Amino acid sequence: EEIDIEAILKRKPHIVLIDELAHINAFGSRHKKRYQDILEILDYGIDVYTTLNIHNIESLAPAIEEITGIKINDTIPDSILESADNIEIVDITNDELLTRLNSGKIFPLGKPQSIKNSFFNKGNLTALREMLFHYTASLIKKDIIEYKQAHLIDKSWKTAPNLLVAISPSPTSEYLIRWTKRTAFDQKIPWSAVYVETDKKLTAEQSRTLEKNIKLVKELGAELITTIDDNIPKGIIRTARQKNVSQIVVGKPYPGTLLRFFLKKNIIDKLIQESGEIDILMISEKKIKSKLPPFLLDFITSESSFKEYALVIFGISILTALNIILNKYINYFAIGLIYLAAVSIVSAFLKKGPIFLFSTLSAVLWNFLFIPPSYTFLIDRVEDLFMFIMYFISALITGNLTSQLKVKELFLRNKEKNLEELYQMSKILNETSNINEIIGKSLNYLKKVFLVKFSIFLFDDNLNLSRIPFNGSDFVLPDNEWKTALWCYENKKSAGKKTDTMSMSKYFYIPLLSQAKIFGVMAIDYPESFNFNNERLDLLTALSGQIAIAIERNELIKTYQKIIIEEESDKLYQILLNSVSHELKTPITTISTSANGLIDKKLSSDKKVRDILTNDIIDGVERLNRLVDNLLGILHIESKKIQLNLEWNDITEVVNIVAKKLKKLMVHHSFIVNIDKEIPMLKFDFRLMEQLFTNLIHNAILYTPKKVKLKFKFITG
Repeated sequence: EEIDIEAILKRKPHIVLIDELAHINAFGSRHKKRYQDILEILDYGIDVYTTLNIHNIESLAPAIEEITGIKINDTIPDSILESADNIEIVDITNDELLTRLNSGKIFPLGKPQSIKNSFFNKGNLTALREMLFHYTASLIKKDIIEYKQAHLIDKSWKTAPNLLVAISPSPTSEYLIRWTKRTAFDQKIPWSAVYVETDKKLTAEQSRTLEKNIKLVKELGAELITTIDDNIPKGIIRTARQKNVSQIVVGKPYPGTLLRFFLKKNIIDKLIQESGEIDILMISEKKIKSKLPPFLLDFITSESSFKEYALVIFGISILTALNIILNKYINYFAIGLIYLAAVSIVSAFLKKGPIFLFSTLSAVLWNFLFIPPSYTFLIDRVEDLFMFIMYFISALITGNLTSQLKVKELFLRNKEKNLEELYQMSKILNETSNINEIIGKSLNYLKKVFLVKFSIFLFDDNLNLSRIPFNGSDFVLPDNEWKTALWCYENKKSAGKKTDTMSMSKYFYIPLLSQAKIFGVMAIDYPESFNFNNERLDLLTALSGQIAIAIERNELIKTYQKIIIEEESDKLYQILLNSVSHELKTPITTISTSANGLIDKKLSSDKKVRDILTNDIIDGVERLNRLVDNLLGILHIESKKIQLNLEWNDITEVVNIVAKKLKKLMVHHSFIVNIDKEIPMLKFDFRLMEQLFTNLIHNAILYTPKKVKLKFKFITG
């Protein structure tokens, strides 16, 4: 028997003990799965203690199927476990478990041994125990991160080994990513990657390399954290502490050119200085041969371009010329303020290198040209010396802070834009009530945001990907593209244009995934010039996930409505069964008794008695016929196969036929029918309307006391 939810809610206990969280309920139950019953009980403020086997967790089911060869159907979403207030591991050794199995404490002793051995063997049990501990540890790690964030703790707790690899647009990052993955796999520990985005403009080649590195991180199953900071070491350390990382993996600097060596060495030195409790692992990178000469490679990978430095020199020259003219009217103190204001203005547009150059040149020129004695670097007065030092420090700090604010403003603006787009999509989807609105409004919004062409293909009734694009799609897939779409649907991974899977495809394909369930595929047609960078791809993935969640919500609502209908149908069938068993007895008994009376020669010889018995049989048959008509009508309605024969009819004709049919039952009542003369001809199914009035008047006759008038009035309204 399934859980009696109503009985639990009526009793309102503090705690309910419910076994088998992943159990699939019997057909006709309120919910399809037991965890849905438990969620409903929790909504009423009742605590639940329940049990779960590790192989019933949705995200682990594919791996367990691969290990055991058995497909797990009774699974629960990971989010159910993540929302639990407390999780306790119950574990015994493999030998103890097998002893319980063989003694019939898990399955009946009569169950075939082959079925038990296919799952319950030492190899499978050992793998399941390892998965149990790793999964529980991952849940505990989330609790630690949430606790640290809530209590503003920015230190890493070395509760368990956890690797974080710092990646960049450099080709050497690929080696670091693979090394970290291999090390994490060997040690059975989690790992992730971080990319610190600065205001540095990447070349086309660097952008391609960065996208390749990010794609590799995701393919190898790690979490990618992207953060923005003008100070790369600080960005890495901040991310590591937020994720409670114990070790950071970076590349060891190797001698290339002197500039590149010291730039890389400077980053690692800062990491070591600021890492505190976090260990730094320096890995010898695979040296990449470049066709570019060393000095040119240093130039294109530096923070700023030559154009910006040239602009600084040109700007400081114009400003100095202007200050020389103004010096006839204002003193050198005011000139210094003009230079300082210029530093603040330049900092809003340029990067750190040009800002530092502008600040230095402005201080030097101010000293050389304007602070007495002019055209020398000597400063006579102590006050002027202190003022010059303070100016230089103020210029550097102002420039640096303005540059940092600009980077953070850019970061916040991008995040705000992405959040706004996600919010607008969720708002649109929350206002939808069916699948047509979900897909139609989603496609319109995606086209508006990305300005490219989209098509969506959903699964059909057989859970196969439909070749017909949904309404509102921009294109139909040709035969040579269909294989890519099918691969994306079956493997639940992106494929097509600019990916490593079927990269020759014309379109880019992304699965519509909700947790581990797939609902279809979204195809995107974008030109080569379109900047489909990693940030836009992440946004598109998030938006496609929202579409999948909306589809899943719609499916759950339909399932819930179906269950409600089935429950109502069950109630109706029960009522009908009780009604039929009661209603059938009376006419059948009447017909049987009257028929036996007619068979009796003594009774049948009396004409008066024979007429009474004959009329009773006719009445019983008519009553039985009405009952059968009602049952057939209900079955037609339930099966949704009823078809209305709509024709123009006179309501008076229907009422007269019904009155004539029920004339015998009206002997004890005064039957009065008043039909408004203004009622026009109406369009209805004559047979069904006759059946409706027959049942209505028949019930009125049965349940109205004798000698009470029955009045039926039909008026226009």
